[in-house]
Amino acid sequence: MIATYDVPRREAFFRRVDVALAAGKPFDAVDYRRRAVTFENDWASRRGDTFPVRESGDAVAVARRVFLKYREAMAGESADRRSVGTGGDPSISTRNAGRAALSSGGMKSLLTVVLALAPLAHAYEIKPDGSVELRVVSYNIRNGGRGMDGQWDSARTARVLAALKPDVVLMQEVDLNAKRSGKKDVAAAIAASLGMKSVFGRAMPYDGGGYGIAIATALPMTAVREIRMEGGTEPRLVLVADVKAGTRAFSVACAHLDYRNEPAVAKHAEKVATTLAAAPLPVILGGDFNFGPKSAVVAAFTSKGFAYAGKTGAPETFPADKPTTEIDHFVWSPKEAVVLRTCRVADEPAASDHRPLLLDVTLAPVAAK
Repeated sequence: MIATYDVPRREAFFRRVDVALAAGKPFDAVDYRRRAVTFENDWASRRGDTFPVRESGDAVAVARRVFLKYREAMAGESADRRSVGTGGDPSISTRNAGRAALSSGGMKSLLTVVLALAPLAHAYEIKPDGSVELRVVSYNIRNGGRGMDGQWDSARTARVLAALKPDVVLMQEVDLNAKRSGKKDVAAAIAASLGMKSVFGRAMPYDGGGYGIAIATALPMTAVREIRMEGGTEPRLVLVADVKAGTRAFSVACAHLDYRNEPAVAKHAEKVATTLAAAPLPVILGGDFNFGPKSAVVAAFTSKGFAYAGKTGAPETFPADKPTTEIDHFVWSPKEAVVLRTCRVADEPAASDHRPLLLDVTLAPVAAK
């Protein structure tokens, strides 16, 4: 695994650092993340290698050899910084100064950067028994990224999501090329900053562009489909993506249901539940249901065999500055396909009028439907 995964990935990182130093430009971390995620997905999807799940060898001895090999360079970091900085040889150019720092004590700092970048956009874990641990985040981003201060700032939204370290992001109230949010693909911009790709489901035309929901992930998406609802205050849909984590396939679904006429919305939910329950893959659905956990809307899912993710801590998600209402939820089907580890509301009061909802789960190794 070191030879086929770690070494090529680290070599690609150092090549790009070297290019940046040679050009006298900042390291482009976003571009590196995109390329690294592509490499990771290709490696996970295409290789047929098997790897041991139990350790071997003497880890302490290996650590000692590494320490002895690099201790002089690390010990000389302070001296190197002084000589390369203000009091060093004036003939050393900025480019060579960077190389000098990297070749000696600066390697310690660079190693810190490498380790910090190691998790990249996603940190799902495939267990030896084939089960998969992952995090899904649902977030109503309000009008394409408008915060409680009334300002549109999708970069702020992206920073909030990055701090939550999701494997999959389900977004509601997403704009595509709408004037109010800067005529841009909001979901794609947020996804790119996370090292992910996105798919958009257009509920309706709006403000010179489109308005709807989106799914973003760094995992391979093998198929995307929509479930549309008729009637209500405005057009609504559920966006579904089939996803793979290694060899484990499952579906994720993003919902933004109507907020008026609970019996009518419950019928919409029943349609969604019936459609998803009949699909061949296990499915995790999250989003803004616009009704509470004891509503007929949530009951439409649980009556069809879906499990409901009860929340740990304060469950209210709206309004974000002082939440009083619990209207964002997660459900999944079949019940035995997913083990709930935790579902909680993130403490984020400003970037939207909803707070993000996090779901940490383990996908069972076999989940027949």
